[in-house]
Amino acid sequence: MRGIVKVVEKATGFFNNLLEGYGYRVLMAKDGPAAIAVAQSETLFDLVLMDIDLGAGIDGAETARRILASRELPVVFISAHTEPDIFARGAQLPAYGFIPKGSSDAIIQASLQLAWRLFSAQHAAGAVDRAQFYLDMAGVILLALDMDGRISLINQRGCAILGIDQATALGQNWVDSYVPADQADAVRAVLRRIHSGELDPAEFHENQIRTTCGDLRTIAWHNNVLRDQQGHITGCFCSGEDITDRKLAEQALRSSESRQRFLLDHMSQGVVYHGRDGKIVYANPAAAAILGLSLEQLYGTTSLDPRWQSIHEDGSPYPGNTHPAMLVLQTGQPVRNAVMGVLDPGRNEYRWININAFPMQADDHAPDPPAGRLELVMVTIEDFSQRRLYEAGLERQLQEKTILLKETHHRIKNNIATIGSLLSLQAGDSDDPAVSAALQQALSRLASMQELYKKMMVADDMRFLKAGDYLSDLANAVLQLFGASGRVELVMEFDPVELGAKQLFPLGSIINELMTNVLNRVLKNADAAFQHFKSRYNYAA
Repeated sequence: MRGIVKVVEKATGFFNNLLEGYGYRVLMAKDGPAAIAVAQSETLFDLVLMDIDLGAGIDGAETARRILASRELPVVFISAHTEPDIFARGAQLPAYGFIPKGSSDAIIQASLQLAWRLFSAQHAAGAVDRAQFYLDMAGVILLALDMDGRISLINQRGCAILGIDQATALGQNWVDSYVPADQADAVRAVLRRIHSGELDPAEFHENQIRTTCGDLRTIAWHNNVLRDQQGHITGCFCSGEDITDRKLAEQALRSSESRQRFLLDHMSQGVVYHGRDGKIVYANPAAAAILGLSLEQLYGTTSLDPRWQSIHEDGSPYPGNTHPAMLVLQTGQPVRNAVMGVLDPGRNEYRWININAFPMQADDHAPDPPAGRLELVMVTIEDFSQRRLYEAGLERQLQEKTILLKETHHRIKNNIATIGSLLSLQAGDSDDPAVSAALQQALSRLASMQELYKKMMVADDMRFLKAGDYLSDLANAVLQLFGASGRVELVMEFDPVELGAKQLFPLGSIINELMTNVLNRVLKNADAAFQHFKSRYNYAA
């Protein structure tokens, strides 16, 4: 039963019998405040029949304005006056009619029916506008198709993606116009299932659409049926999310993961991931080969496993709780270039590995997370066992060559000493002064070579021999050869310079020649002589 609030100056039965006779429920109010109170407390009425002239206090127009501020319903004014100023009072309000008092029953009934129809039409139009507003605000495609697959509704988001306006889209066949040919049959099959009621409303479908620019966009659809008042299916309503960018990102991620997996599977360096509990959760084939275990054996293993029997370079034990991965879990800080020996159970020999361990962050936005928030520890393993063996072999070869070279120098020195002894004997037996002088000069030259080989025998590196020591010993040896050690005072000054054997040999020859010439002259002319010899050698690398 429709309800009417009747507001008149005097609580009379005007219209009451007529209204109740038509089946309306009538609520009476004698003035504006009473009408407002009824509007706030009563909900079972659909129209206000308002007398414009309510006597003292607020008039009918103001009362209607206050009621409409809180309620949306039709207002029909009544009055016994027909002057223009009476009509002007209600002209500023959304009134739905004006009934002069004394009108016939038919006019009253028709006016009320017309007011309700106008109100319902405007209210429906407003609801449609609001619905369209909400549809256009949605960030997804909202689409209604009739039983023939023609577009009966589409929102602005759908038009923007397709590159069309609503007027153009309405009435077009969806599949023929916007679905790629290679997917058209599959989409028609989905529509048939929707129209037959077979499709589960919660079921999602993905397919591509083609825009007016020719671009393909991937849409995730949620479809449901549309029914008329009798429950018959009249079409379908579809909500579609454009997931093209997400699909491209997923594809790029899959490609990146595939490339990363390929790299990990084929790289020669071992890679191991430890979980926060220290257990190995991933290892690549290279890590399994280096550590001498299968991938199945590695998974779940920790650094505390006694099978590692790990050691330091000096052979001392390498406790599992001090392994690089465990240190990263404890401190949250990376560990670099840790050297460890681990036992290869298959070969029963140690493999030497270089380890780098890095924290993997629980939150990509946290640059240095504390240890408690670490999700993973990434460990890289480089097997340098062969290089270690090769370097050890080179070291042995170098030592052997050094010993052999020193032995050669020793033999050469001995041979020089033998030759010197023979020359000395020959010089002593000769009566010819010229022969004796020549032999003496040869002996001094041999002394130069002999002193050099002495230095080379005891030197760790023949590229760096102390020039002062060599020249000092050489000068004293020459003095002894000439028997002038007690007769000639020799003063020597040398800068602290180191030279190689190839440079010292010619330098020693020069010094030897200088001293030989000097001694020959001095010893012939005087019983005693003093010679101050000072030399400076400038060497440029």
